[in-house]
Amino acid sequence: NFPPGIYNSDFIGNCPTPSSNIFTPMALAKHKVILHLIKCFKNLRQFGDKFNKNISQELAADVEKIQATLKMAIEQIYLTTTLVLTDRIYENLNIALDQSALLELYYQERVPDRFLFELITVCYEKTQDFEFIFTQLLRGLFMGMQRNLCSPTIITHHMELLAKLMAIKVGASRPLCDLLAKQMNFLPPLCTQIPGREIVKCSYLGPFMSVSFFAEENVRFAEAHGKS
Repeated sequence: NFPPGIYNSDFIGNCPTPSSNIFTPMALAKHKVILHLIKCFKNLRQFGDKFNKNISQELAADVEKIQATLKMAIEQIYLTTTLVLTDRIYENLNIALDQSALLELYYQERVPDRFLFELITVCYEKTQDFEFIFTQLLRGLFMGMQRNLCSPTIITHHMELLAKLMAIKVGASRPLCDLLAKQMNFLPPLCTQIPGREIVKCSYLGPFMSVSFFAEENVRFAEAHGKS
């Protein structure tokens, strides 16, 4: 049984493929904190962009102080975000509900690309934090892709999001590509006599091989769209 949760939460919004419609109070608290941090991030970036346009009108001493203050504020936002996403604030007491707060909000398009890219860059320097946050996110994406394979409509939302994440670069590296390749289920050791089906069912590559319009392979799609 699930612990007390929130059903049909407003946090689901208009997301076409939320990972769940049940969120623990702890998960909802994380959502609220991250949304507040994103709001602070947007305000700081807007102020910074406006300030940089008029920087020639400022005194040199003031410019240095303001830039240092903005940098410190942004660093604190990412530090707090990392603490929340690594369960150091709002610890996850139920392992069965392995919900990535960052992924849920990203599904809803409430995480700006700039915020995500900079978060990845900051976390990439701290291997343990980076792997904790984004391994959880990749697990959630995999579960979402698996859940939507056999459905009345062909849903590629998760795959598109994964492709977007894989394209992110930090220097010459693609951190999320490297992390995905390190996952246990990226290419698991084969242990049955039907390796093709085993890869499709168990591997992270499986969802990319499973999208099908054939009735015998996707019964629910065939039922929704007829035999034609």
